[in-house]
Amino acid sequence: MEKDNLNTNNEIYLTDLFKKLWKDKLIIFAITLISLLIGIGYSLKNKPKLMFEAKVVVKNPPGELFSYYNYTTLDSQSPTIDFSLYDSFLHKIFVEQFYQNLGSLDNLQNFVDQNLEIGEFKNFLNVGEVSAKEYFKKRFIQPEKKYKRREYNYFLIYPEELDGAKFINDYIFFIRDLNVDVFRNQLNSKIQNKIKLYKQNLDIAKEIGINDPILGNKDVTVFVSKELYFQGTKVLNKKIKYLEELVASLNNENFQYNPLLDKATVSIKDPISKFKYPLIGLIFGIFLSFSIILLRDSKKN
Repeated sequence: MEKDNLNTNNEIYLTDLFKKLWKDKLIIFAITLISLLIGIGYSLKNKPKLMFEAKVVVKNPPGELFSYYNYTTLDSQSPTIDFSLYDSFLHKIFVEQFYQNLGSLDNLQNFVDQNLEIGEFKNFLNVGEVSAKEYFKKRFIQPEKKYKRREYNYFLIYPEELDGAKFINDYIFFIRDLNVDVFRNQLNSKIQNKIKLYKQNLDIAKEIGINDPILGNKDVTVFVSKELYFQGTKVLNKKIKYLEELVASLNNENFQYNPLLDKATVSIKDPISKFKYPLIGLIFGIFLSFSIILLRDSKKN
């Protein structure tokens, strides 16, 4: 019984409230309209800057790009290789270094600094007193798990002062060329060290008079160690000559390939909706008008 009375009282209260508000609908309409117009005016005066998002698909280089130089890893034990993704140890090293360099914000900053085609974007950064590294910290979106697939999606969020599609395409090629230089120097150093090691063992083989590989001599029954000089001067000279040819070839090797599976595609990414301030004005106007009416009536009572 008490519950029914409570429901009845609530219904009466809501009915009276609605009648009061409806009676002053012109006041509600006027205040709400004024607030809405203020919101629209503010939105037009402070028009939000359009933001864009570029998506690019990056792919791994072909494994055969490194096949000529795989000899340099044959004399050392290589880590386990997933041959569903990589054709060789050198292929794996190059790919991993590429994605590490691509994800480096320092490299992104260097690319912006040396880029002469993005003057308007550099001015944009200068006005905001922010570096490219800081600006793209949360706007250059990278895949979480790398080295597990053959291609990856990268996203760049940028303002209208930048041609983002061209920027990210050029950046991918910038990183490819940077990675090639680093990889070439590392591989050259590895080959040079191996040449030095072979020459040291060649001197030893000459001193102890080993010309032919002991392992291949059926008349020799002594224990054969893993020391390189037991390969003999003939084999060591051949290996040194071949490695020196590799160095000469490597100096002219560009390891060129297209790192893009799909060039960048662009979509609009507006961080602030153009309806935000009008909507705030509308809600505020309704709330304010209701409050004024209810406060006025409470004073009368």
